[in-house]
Amino acid sequence: MTDVTAPARRPLGYTTFADLTALPMTNILPGPNGMMTIRFDGELTLPESAAILDRMTSSSDGDQADRALIRGAVDDDATNLPAILAAYVMGDPLPTPILPA
Repeated sequence: MTDVTAPARRPLGYTTFADLTALPMTNILPGPNGMMTIRFDGELTLPESAAILDRMTSSSDGDQADRALIRGAVDDDATNLPAILAAYVMGDPLPTPILPA
C-alpha cells in the first residue's frame, strides 16, 4: 500500500491516475483544508509518486505543464526566471526559458 497526500486542486476520481501507474487506487480520503490522501494497492515508484503529486497539486493539465516548465527553468538556472514566474502569476503564456551560455 502507498498513500499520497497533498492539497487537491482539481477533482479526483478512481481513474485520475490510471495513465501514471498500473496500481489500482483503493481509497480517496478527504482531510482538513483541502488535503486528500490517495491510497494505492501496492508500492509506487518515486517517479510515479512525483507524477501523482504534480497532478494533484495542479489545477489543470495546462497548469501542470506550466509548473513543470518552471521547475525545469529553476533546475537549469534560466536567466529569465523572474519573467517566467511573473507570467505564471499573471496567467500569461510562459516565455521559453533562456539558459545561461
